Amino acid sequence: MVMRNRWAIPLSILIILILAFIFRWDYGPTTTFNNGAIKVQHKVDRWTGRPWIVVNGVDDYGAYSNYEVPYAKTGVKLSTDEGKENARKERNNITRIWFVFVVLTSGLTIYYFIKDRKGILTNKIGNLNSIKKINLRETLLIEAYNYHFTNGGKYGKFVFEPNEIEKPLALKYLADKRLIKRRLIKQDPKEVVYEATITVKGIDVVENDIPLSKI
Repeated sequence: MVMRNRWAIPLSILIILILAFIFRWDYGPTTTFNNGAIKVQHKVDRWTGRPWIVVNGVDDYGAYSNYEVPYAKTGVKLSTDEGKENARKERNNITRIWFVFVVLTSGLTIYYFIKDRKGILTNKIGNLNSIKKINLRETLLIEAYNYHFTNGGKYGKFVFEPNEIEKPLALKYLADKRLIKRRLIKQDPKEVVYEATITVKGIDVVENDIPLSKI
C-alpha cells in the first residue's frame, strides 16, 4: 500500500521546530538603573537553561543597544571573558543544529509534497484513461447493437487504421466477454477490417444497462 501525504510528517516536525524557536526565550522582568537611563531585560534560554540579560541605554561607560550578557546556569554572573564566550558558542551551536533540522525538514516536506502530488496526478490520469477505455467499449457495443436491429442481424463492419490500438483491443474485449462475435476480414498497410455482430448476452447488457465491469 502506497503511503499518501508523506509530506505531513516532516511538515509536522518543521512546525514543532518553528514553535520551539518562537517560544525559545522565557522573558522575565525588566529593571532600570540611573533613573531609567539603563534598562536590563532578564530572559532564560529554554534550550540551554542559561539566563541572559539584555542591556539598552547609556551610562558613563558608553551606549548599549541590545547588548547581551550571559550568566551561569545557576544564575551567577560569569566573571571571565572565556566563560562568556563559551556561553555564546553554546547558544550559537544549538541554533545551528536547529537551523540544520529546519533546512532538512523543509527540504523533505517540499520533496514529498511534489512527489505525492505527482502520484495523485498519475492516478487521476490513469483513472481518466480507464474511463476512456470503458466508454470506447460501450460505444462499440451500442454500435453493434444498433447495426444488428437496423440490418436484420447481419454482421457489421468495423474499420480501423493499422496504427490504431485501443479500438481493436476494445473489440477484442467485447468478444472475450462474449458480448459480440467478430472475425477478421482484411488486414493490410492501409486498414484493418473486422466484421462483428452482437450476441444475445450483449443485447441483454445493452437493454438492461448492465455495466461492463459487472460482466
